[in-house]
Amino acid sequence: MTQAPPCRRGYFADKAGNMDKGFVDVPGKIAAERGRGKKTGRNALTAALVLALVLTGRPGAAPAEETAVEFFFRNGKAPVIEFVRVEGGSFRMGHCPGGGSFWCGSPVRTVTVSGFYMGRFPVTQGEWYDVMGTWPGRFTGTNALDDNWNDITVTPAFDRRNLPVEMVSWYDAVVFSNRLSVMRGLSPAYSIGGSTNPDDWGPLPVWLWTWEGYAERDVVTIVPGSNGYRLPTEAQWEFAARGGTVCRGNFAFSGSDTAGDVAWYAGNSGRRTREVGRLKPNALGLFDMSGNVWEWVWDWFGPYPSAAQTDPMGAAAGGFRVFRGGGWNNAPAGARSAYRGLDGPDVRFAGIGFRLARP
Repeated sequence: MTQAPPCRRGYFADKAGNMDKGFVDVPGKIAAERGRGKKTGRNALTAALVLALVLTGRPGAAPAEETAVEFFFRNGKAPVIEFVRVEGGSFRMGHCPGGGSFWCGSPVRTVTVSGFYMGRFPVTQGEWYDVMGTWPGRFTGTNALDDNWNDITVTPAFDRRNLPVEMVSWYDAVVFSNRLSVMRGLSPAYSIGGSTNPDDWGPLPVWLWTWEGYAERDVVTIVPGSNGYRLPTEAQWEFAARGGTVCRGNFAFSGSDTAGDVAWYAGNSGRRTREVGRLKPNALGLFDMSGNVWEWVWDWFGPYPSAAQTDPMGAAAGGFRVFRGGGWNNAPAGARSAYRGLDGPDVRFAGIGFRLARP
């Protein structure tokens, strides 16, 4: 069992994501290492893309309502998703510092996870648009929601592209993953009816839940040996939220015992989602693992077994898929690293988004 050092307050990557361990974008190969002076934050990436457009003298100008980055992507370039390497190790899954509950996944047991890559941020509205060509989010850059969930105007406006995408179902996240994989030249992770092409899948389920679950549409399978984008498993998500092998996960939230350090929740969000990467990351350099939006994971919801497991994939079937991390409209308890949420895989809600992983 790989032992991580104890977590320490202040042991964070900096705002641009730089720290001694370094980060890699796969397959974009963006690396950030302390001492090299390279910045891989979203502002640096945007500036680099705009500069590239200017220097290459690409003919034609972006329409006035589009940014240069949008114009760049709409001319055939896939978005660059930044990833952090999470080395494999073991941890006590389901442990809630300060007291557990059913929603923290009792019984606590030892889980071993193989190494993988985790998205440094949740998928943003801008990244969704670059792949899917739509803006599904309830939050437009000029609004928040009152107590009755009616729109209220927010000034000054904020950057919609960098808000986490929401109003996307678990199935929507599967479609996005495969489409982005194809755009980046990777082998898609998901198959329905023997096809990895979402155009062949037909309409996705809407309100098909029965007491037996979604068995009639439980047809999404993972393609063995595929290297494309996918949702993390519940175990991968919690291991990464706790800091992996870099930091023994003894914080209640992802990187701190104080929710406001790392999470947008009901007490500080202003009743809206917030641009990703604005609060402190955890020890791995992952932002917004606590709060902002809940994040879909692969697993069907089911009780945890008591025995130790290696690379668990969750229940074999069920009626609900799991999401993790808490959201902008929730109490801090929901943002704890071990806390579990669940809903039907067809549900779209203004508080649920997702984050990508890769093997």
